[in-house]
Amino acid sequence: MGPPSSPASSQDCFDRAEIPGNISETVSGVPLTKGSLVVATLQQHRGSIFVTAAVPNVSKHTVTIYLSKRPAANTRVAWVVVS
Repeated sequence: MGPPSSPASSQDCFDRAEIPGNISETVSGVPLTKGSLVVATLQQHRGSIFVTAAVPNVSKHTVTIYLSKRPAANTRVAWVVVS
């Protein structure tokens, strides 16, 4: 995934990730601080699949989004970082 494309302010950002049939996807180039809060949600109904975590890595400027299980098809996830 590339860097986020839609900053809400100088410290916040949001974007979408396409998870290509994997149980997780890492988004890079995310502006994070130690106090950053990351929230992610599915943008498609996938039955019993849901986001289990959105884990920031401040030193690598990444967010890894985890799903409850591997989807059968690509799955869109929207995420937001609030610093």
